[in-house]
Amino acid sequence: MCKKAIKLLTILVATLGHFCAMAQNEVDSPYSRFGLGDLYSDQFVPTLTMGGIGAAYSDLYQTNLSNPASLAALQATSFELGLDVSYSKLKVPSTNESTSYLGGNLNYFSLAFPVINPVNRLLDRKSQDFNWSMGIALLPYSRVNHYSRREREIDNIGRVREEIEGSGGLNKVVWSHGVKYKKLYAGVSLGYLFGTILKEKSVLYRDLPLAFDNYSFNEASYRGFLLKSGLQYEFDLSNGKGAENIRDVKMITVGLSSTTGTRFRTLSTDFVALKGVTFQGLADEFPQNDETDTISYQTDIERSGKLSGDLSLGLVYRKGARWLLGFNTTFINGNKYENELSTYKLKNAFYVGAGFQYTPDYISYNSYWKRVMYRAGIQIGTDPRVINDEQIKQFSLNAGIGLPVVVSRQLSFINLGLNYGNHSGNIPIKESVLGFSVGVTLNNNLWFLKRKFD
Repeated sequence: MCKKAIKLLTILVATLGHFCAMAQNEVDSPYSRFGLGDLYSDQFVPTLTMGGIGAAYSDLYQTNLSNPASLAALQATSFELGLDVSYSKLKVPSTNESTSYLGGNLNYFSLAFPVINPVNRLLDRKSQDFNWSMGIALLPYSRVNHYSRREREIDNIGRVREEIEGSGGLNKVVWSHGVKYKKLYAGVSLGYLFGTILKEKSVLYRDLPLAFDNYSFNEASYRGFLLKSGLQYEFDLSNGKGAENIRDVKMITVGLSSTTGTRFRTLSTDFVALKGVTFQGLADEFPQNDETDTISYQTDIERSGKLSGDLSLGLVYRKGARWLLGFNTTFINGNKYENELSTYKLKNAFYVGAGFQYTPDYISYNSYWKRVMYRAGIQIGTDPRVINDEQIKQFSLNAGIGLPVVVSRQLSFINLGLNYGNHSGNIPIKESVLGFSVGVTLNNNLWFLKRKFD
């Protein structure tokens, strides 16, 4: 079974990786026009398929960066890779028009490990009250990819066509530390934000002969730092039985994580011009080559802004290695968002999530599927972006499985997830997404192992 799983993993990752590289910019998301675009979660496939219960979740072999405190639970070096494929459908309720897109993304790379190897302590028969782990990861922060066109009639001018397009996005490199003392976990992560967002706009006067059309673009490079901290505390409800048999462990973990609303800087190029009759709008591959009367052209313009902070609180209940139930709520301080590139404002938002994981028998010898982890979850709330004075409502329903794989006597995992989500409310365009995600976890407990010879 393991050899088949490894072969399946190799084919799946290679296929999805090639597809994501070719199609990652194909999905049109109309509301990525606002703020910094569509924000990505920093949760990996296991917690996403359980409704995003990352604040209080931890695992011995899988990384959870949504609360850096959870890193201290790691008992082996963990390399994580995540990919996804999504089918998106956009619908305009007022006209009943709809369109769809297919795309994919490489979501994250992560490497985390216990600085103090637990195997060394086991061989030395030392106490494991204290642990320290660290990790580094590359993740997307936001994505911008949208195109919209509007045509209208203006008295004495005639038909006017307005086009707006945006592309690009931001990424982050995160360096995290988690420490544990007995039942208390604490962690902090420092991130570096970087990326470029391009926005273009054209206004074409279709019925005015020899009219000059308007064209503008802004290309902004973003830089800044991110700071996240977290705490977790375990309450043992098993009356000491867990030390003898993991099947008898009953535990509640309470978790808290917070992202500080740090400042960022932008370095941008602004270009505004009048275009001649050959200009066809944003469909032109090289609009700068058309007949142009430049109004303004500025480079290296320095501006600044402030990110929205957030606060997450969660609770996870474990019963042995069979049941895991979790709840999570997150508050986003959107009112604190600032960006000198735009006058657009965000609002405070929140969402709640709940989910579970069920493993029939994690040490079953006669049935592989009894060792599989079955997951499901739901998430509902509001988005900080506002359209026509109405906040976007968001909903997602998730399900997935975790497939254990033994490679060179090391336990690893293939995590698969299926997601349905939508953006709704009193907004002009409804958006629904069906997504499939793959997360790969490769473990090794031999890092920093002190060899001993008799």
